[in-house]
Amino acid sequence: MQQPIMLLPNFSSISACWAWLALQELYRLGVEHVCVAPGSRSAPLVLQLPRVPQLQVHVHPDERGLGFFALGLAKACEKPVAIITTSGTAVANLLPAVVEAAMTHTPLILLTADRPPELLACGANQAIQQSGIFGSYLQYEAQLPVPTTEVSPAFVLSTIDVLVAKASADGHRGPVHLNWSFREPLYSNDSAVSTFSAEVVLQPLTRWLTSTQPFTHYAQFSVTTSFSEVSKGVCLEADTGLLVEQLKSTQHGLFVLGAGLSRGDAAAIMKLAEQLQWPVLADVQAIGLVGDHPLLLPHHSLWLSHPEIKHCLGQTTVVVQFGTHLVAKALLSYLQHFAGDYWLVASSFERYDPSHQVALRVQAIPEVWCKQFNQHLSKKANTASSWLKNLQQVNEQLRCTVLQQLPADNDPMCALAIPTVLKSYLPASGYLFAGNSMAIRLLDAIVGNRPVWQLFANRGASGIDGLLASAAGVAQGSGKPVTLFLGDLSLLHDLNSLLLLKQLSSPLVVIVLNDDGGGIFHHFPLTEQTRQDYFTAAHGVCFQSAASMFSLDYCNPKRVVNFKHDYQAALNRNTSTLIEINVANAQAYHQLQSLNKSVEVCCDQWFCQGEREVTAK
Repeated sequence: MQQPIMLLPNFSSISACWAWLALQELYRLGVEHVCVAPGSRSAPLVLQLPRVPQLQVHVHPDERGLGFFALGLAKACEKPVAIITTSGTAVANLLPAVVEAAMTHTPLILLTADRPPELLACGANQAIQQSGIFGSYLQYEAQLPVPTTEVSPAFVLSTIDVLVAKASADGHRGPVHLNWSFREPLYSNDSAVSTFSAEVVLQPLTRWLTSTQPFTHYAQFSVTTSFSEVSKGVCLEADTGLLVEQLKSTQHGLFVLGAGLSRGDAAAIMKLAEQLQWPVLADVQAIGLVGDHPLLLPHHSLWLSHPEIKHCLGQTTVVVQFGTHLVAKALLSYLQHFAGDYWLVASSFERYDPSHQVALRVQAIPEVWCKQFNQHLSKKANTASSWLKNLQQVNEQLRCTVLQQLPADNDPMCALAIPTVLKSYLPASGYLFAGNSMAIRLLDAIVGNRPVWQLFANRGASGIDGLLASAAGVAQGSGKPVTLFLGDLSLLHDLNSLLLLKQLSSPLVVIVLNDDGGGIFHHFPLTEQTRQDYFTAAHGVCFQSAASMFSLDYCNPKRVVNFKHDYQAALNRNTSTLIEINVANAQAYHQLQSLNKSVEVCCDQWFCQGEREVTAK
């Protein structure tokens, strides 16, 4: 046998050997982070982690929080992250994070320890049916038997290889699951007397042991064209010219930016928009990638439902959406009733068509797709139409109206002040993580266009669970300051994830809007009594004690100027900070309603003035 290029550890059991092979192969495949929840059945895997020191290990006692932490970590690193848990309900607690990972195409590798077959379905402790527990939310699932010398160790390596390949496949990224049966002893040590011989067992792996490469390499080759789907029986590869001509001849076209885009995607989309002179509506998950651009029309969630705006946009004949999920109901409603050609371009192959209006679905990397179109367009950009100029002019008036409604420094602290301050003070080098429900809607309404920044959110399933853990994962993976803006119920739902903040190498600023329950439910047609009895979930909790319990800096500003000071100070600390904003339960709802009313009045005045000018002529 040729000498291995690495020092082969001394293994006291076949379980330890297989575990080491799996972890070593994960490292060779580019996995950098392993997230671990303490447990006994997974001990054979965990005890081999020190023997693969290149892997960064993160430990958290709650599997649900751990899953979301790994989710945020994978999003920030843009690489697969492994999770190790023990058996039983520990595995079930990963389900919410797995669902979100599946819907946002985030690669997670779940390594779950299980009881051996003889301890299943017989009343043994901590034994449940783990195979198939994640249902259709996986890209791939495999089962490893109890480690044995009767099975070639190459089986372990090739299984890890296919897991990582399935998790990372272009257009189909997502969570994968390896369920692994272990039989006692689980804690066998190297000094124990054993008849097991690693050299004999690993004899079939000479090629692997004398290399630094994975056992099996899965190669992906990009097709020469970015058009990869057939729609309505027409081959897009052969019909590229017709699509280009349709774009060139469209006077009233519109670009929509959704979730899941990169900075490269956004830059290529805006370059194409400049060539065509089309306006752009960007979801809050994408608007930070664009920055301040004349073709970007911000605050669309406030004005898109106005009758005159809808009439103006009714002239649109082609809408091209890039990316996936959208937040604003006004934009979703516009697309639902859009009667022209609706194209959707996304790198993954899901539907992303809740209105069932998409006529052309292209699976492609948006950056590649746009660059290909730009190659076919003339170098000279189209001139802006009067239609576009009108939209830009009214949008500028609306932007000024929004700015006039925002709170001033000496005003009492309020819900609208949070996105107002974030708009001005969020560092360009940092990240913003948006909570769901009211938090992301406030950001959507207020932030608008500003210098480039990046937003993360769990908008696949849009749950309020695991938001703090996910933001902590983003902070750990990015190594940059992260600001998390979420609601009080979301923080209560994930409170024990405050423990993760102690492990971070860069600060996480947690801004919690505490309106004593679910203020979002004021948006729905409920009687006040019904809302209070069944939906608000008022709790009367102050988070200062939680900050103290987890050794976090804490602030509770009462005026906008105090919040600005506290937020800037938090960004400059090396530790994490919890900033609590206390408001009345219905305040955010009423402030958004007031803002919508001001925008409506501005629209009325603008279009009435336009009609008067036309009449005068």
